[in-house]
Amino acid sequence: LKISRVKGQCGCTNVRVEKDELAPGEITKLLGVFNSKGRPGLQTKTITVTSNDPRQSNATLTFKTYVFQEISVKPRSIGFYRVSNEALTTRTLQVDSTAEIPLEIKDIKVTGTEIVTARVQSHGPLALDENAKAAGGKEGTRTVIELSIQPGAPIGRQRGKLEITTNHPKKPLLEVPISADVTGDLSVSPRLLFYNRAKPGEPATRGLVVSSASGTPFKITGVEAGDVPVTWKYGESDKPGVQRITFTLTLPEDQKQGGYNAQITLKTDHPRQPLIELPVRASVRRPKPDQTPKQPVEDEAAPDKPQVSEVVPTNP
Repeated sequence: LKISRVKGQCGCTNVRVEKDELAPGEITKLLGVFNSKGRPGLQTKTITVTSNDPRQSNATLTFKTYVFQEISVKPRSIGFYRVSNEALTTRTLQVDSTAEIPLEIKDIKVTGTEIVTARVQSHGPLALDENAKAAGGKEGTRTVIELSIQPGAPIGRQRGKLEITTNHPKKPLLEVPISADVTGDLSVSPRLLFYNRAKPGEPATRGLVVSSASGTPFKITGVEAGDVPVTWKYGESDKPGVQRITFTLTLPEDQKQGGYNAQITLKTDHPRQPLIELPVRASVRRPKPDQTPKQPVEDEAAPDKPQVSEVVPTNP
């Protein structure tokens, strides 16, 4: 028997075989190391052994274990991704404890953002299923915390964290990152105007679509551009609740090479979303001196000879 490969299910399991070529009746050992960091609770992993066995070229081994952790938090971060401010949005988080001292949640609060609120939804015993008990699982307590964003929250992206104060001597404070991306009834696609390799003095045009999730008819009534060198043109709407608009950016001749960052505001007649902030980004590329086409040179020795301009290729 020739063993050509042994592989764990993921990077958390490293395996090797003591001997990869066996005579008939010979036995070898397969050694595995499981890294349980960040993997609390019941874990089920597989190891695949590939050999020249004609009847079973890939043999799968399975092992189960229960990783003890006095306090575990699931999930380890909370995300409100593209949630509408037209309705209530909630997320839940579990704090499990198998500590000898019963866990108490003394306080919870959200910092860094004002649009997310938190409350203890429930607190009770941590029930284990039969598989977890068979793998050595330990009963404890489970606290469920509910986080929510109320209707009418401001549109945009925010970050913060949930701070959980406990009576545990080693983990008196648990911190969970929070990210929120709140949208209104109107959404813009793409979410920003990006002009790649914009050249100073040369106009570049990009289009976008503004649509209503509820299908509410609306119109774009204007644009506040400030000193952003952009012009715009309204497109035809193919259905209610959808508006199209194109923007042409013409950067000044003396615009420096590098990044260009600005922001404009779309005005609408939507009753709940009269303004839409729209980022403008550009990657500015100035032509190099040797990329400028040369001017025609007059041949003084042969005045009757047709003049021909030397054409130098440019790097787009």
